[in-house]
Amino acid sequence: MIYRQVRVIATGRWVNVLFTVQAKNGAPSVFSVPELSHRTDIARALGLQPTDLEVVDADTDRRVGALLAIPLPAPRQPTVAELAQAQAVSDAAAALVVEIDKAFTARGPVLTAAEKAGIKDKTVDLIARGQGR
Repeated sequence: MIYRQVRVIATGRWVNVLFTVQAKNGAPSVFSVPELSHRTDIARALGLQPTDLEVVDADTDRRVGALLAIPLPAPRQPTVAELAQAQAVSDAAAALVVEIDKAFTARGPVLTAAEKAGIKDKTVDLIARGQGR
Protein backbone atom coordinates (compact mmCIF):
# COMPACT_ATOMS: atom_id res chain seq x y z
CA MET A 1 0.00 0.00 0.00
CA ILE A 2 1.13 3.52 -0.74
CA TYR A 3 0.12 6.55 1.33
CA ARG A 4 -0.06 10.01 -0.24
CA GLN A 5 0.35 12.81 2.27
CA VAL A 6 0.46 16.57 1.81
CA ARG A 7 2.54 19.05 3.78
CA VAL A 8 2.84 22.86 3.78
CA ILE A 9 6.43 23.56 2.76
CA ALA A 10 6.86 26.80 4.73
CA THR A 11 5.72 25.35 8.06
CA GLY A 12 6.31 21.63 7.63
CA ARG A 13 2.79 21.07 8.95
CA TRP A 14 0.90 18.10 7.54
CA VAL A 15 -2.56 18.56 6.05
CA ASN A 16 -5.36 16.42 7.47
CA VAL A 17 -5.79 14.40 4.28
CA LEU A 18 -4.51 10.96 3.40
CA PHE A 19 -4.87 9.11 0.11
CA THR A 20 -4.09 5.42 -0.17
CA VAL A 21 -3.83 2.90 -2.96
CA GLN A 22 -3.55 -0.87 -2.67
CA ALA A 23 -1.69 -3.06 -5.14
CA LYS A 24 -3.88 -5.37 -7.24
CA ASN A 25 -2.90 -8.81 -8.51
CA GLY A 26 0.77 -8.32 -7.71
CA ALA A 27 1.01 -5.12 -9.78
CA PRO A 28 2.75 -2.15 -8.15
CA SER A 29 0.61 0.34 -6.24
CA VAL A 30 0.03 3.44 -8.36
CA PHE A 31 -2.25 6.42 -7.80
CA SER A 32 -4.66 7.06 -10.66
CA VAL A 33 -4.75 10.77 -9.79
CA PRO A 34 -1.55 12.75 -10.48
CA GLU A 35 0.06 14.35 -7.43
CA LEU A 36 -0.24 17.77 -9.09
CA SER A 37 -4.02 17.36 -9.17
CA HIS A 38 -4.18 16.48 -5.47
CA ARG A 39 -1.80 19.32 -4.61
CA THR A 40 -3.75 21.85 -6.70
CA ASP A 41 -7.14 20.92 -5.23
CA ILE A 42 -5.87 20.97 -1.65
CA ALA A 43 -4.00 24.25 -2.17
CA ARG A 44 -7.19 25.83 -3.54
CA ALA A 45 -9.16 24.65 -0.48
CA LEU A 46 -6.49 26.09 1.85
CA GLY A 47 -6.15 29.38 -0.05
CA LEU A 48 -2.56 28.56 -1.04
CA GLN A 49 -0.65 28.06 -4.25
CA PRO A 50 0.12 24.50 -5.41
CA THR A 51 3.83 25.34 -5.09
CA ASP A 52 3.26 25.99 -1.36
CA LEU A 53 2.54 22.29 -0.82
CA GLU A 54 4.66 19.17 -0.97
CA VAL A 55 3.21 15.74 -1.77
CA VAL A 56 4.89 12.77 -0.11
CA ASP A 57 4.18 9.24 -1.34
CA ALA A 58 5.45 6.64 1.13
CA ASP A 59 4.83 3.12 2.36
CA THR A 60 3.66 4.45 5.76
CA ASP A 61 1.59 7.34 7.07
CA ARG A 62 4.26 9.87 8.06
CA ARG A 63 1.94 12.59 9.30
CA VAL A 64 2.69 13.64 12.88
CA GLY A 65 1.70 16.53 15.12
CA ALA A 66 -1.35 18.74 14.84
CA LEU A 67 -2.78 18.29 11.37
CA LEU A 68 -3.94 21.27 9.33
CA ALA A 69 -7.68 20.90 8.68
CA ILE A 70 -9.12 21.53 5.25
CA PRO A 71 -12.03 23.96 5.62
CA LEU A 72 -15.42 22.75 4.47
CA PRO A 73 -16.84 24.59 1.48
CA ALA A 74 -19.69 26.97 2.18
CA PRO A 75 -23.07 25.38 1.55
CA ARG A 76 -24.36 26.08 -1.93
CA GLN A 77 -27.03 28.76 -1.91
CA PRO A 78 -29.98 28.43 -4.30
CA THR A 79 -29.97 30.72 -7.29
CA VAL A 80 -32.66 33.36 -7.81
CA ALA A 81 -34.12 31.17 -10.57
CA GLU A 82 -34.25 28.14 -8.23
CA LEU A 83 -35.94 30.19 -5.51
CA ALA A 84 -38.47 31.52 -8.03
CA GLN A 85 -39.17 28.01 -9.30
CA ALA A 86 -39.66 26.70 -5.76
CA GLN A 87 -42.07 29.54 -5.02
CA ALA A 88 -43.97 28.84 -8.24
CA VAL A 89 -44.29 25.16 -7.27
CA SER A 90 -45.50 26.13 -3.80
CA ASP A 91 -48.01 28.60 -5.25
CA ALA A 92 -49.27 26.01 -7.75
CA ALA A 93 -49.65 23.46 -4.97
CA ALA A 94 -51.57 25.96 -2.82
CA ALA A 95 -53.90 26.72 -5.73
CA LEU A 96 -54.42 23.00 -6.28
CA VAL A 97 -55.33 22.54 -2.60
CA VAL A 98 -57.94 25.31 -2.93
CA GLU A 99 -59.43 23.53 -5.94
CA ILE A 100 -59.43 20.20 -4.11
CA ASP A 101 -61.07 21.87 -1.10
CA LYS A 102 -63.78 23.32 -3.37
CA ALA A 103 -64.42 19.89 -4.87
CA PHE A 104 -64.66 18.25 -1.44
CA THR A 105 -66.83 21.09 -0.11
CA ALA A 106 -69.30 20.55 -2.92
CA ARG A 107 -69.55 16.87 -1.92
CA GLY A 108 -69.61 17.13 1.86
CA PRO A 109 -67.53 18.29 4.84
CA VAL A 110 -64.80 20.93 4.45
CA LEU A 111 -61.15 19.89 4.80
CA THR A 112 -59.38 20.91 7.99
CA ALA A 113 -56.29 23.14 7.88
CA ALA A 114 -54.11 20.13 8.75
CA GLU A 115 -55.63 18.10 5.90
CA LYS A 116 -55.05 21.00 3.48
CA ALA A 117 -51.43 21.33 4.64
CA GLY A 118 -50.90 17.58 4.18
CA ILE A 119 -52.31 17.65 0.65
CA LYS A 120 -50.15 20.68 -0.21
CA ASP A 121 -46.98 18.99 1.15
CA LYS A 122 -47.68 15.81 -0.79
CA THR A 123 -48.41 17.80 -3.95
CA VAL A 124 -45.18 19.82 -3.64
CA ASP A 125 -43.25 16.58 -3.10
CA LEU A 126 -44.80 14.96 -6.18
CA ILE A 127 -44.06 18.03 -8.31
CA ALA A 128 -40.48 18.17 -7.06
CA ARG A 129 -39.92 14.46 -7.80
CA GLY A 130 -41.34 15.00 -11.28
CA GLN A 131 -38.74 17.72 -11.83
CA GLY A 132 -35.90 15.45 -10.72
CA ARG A 133 -35.18 17.11 -7.37
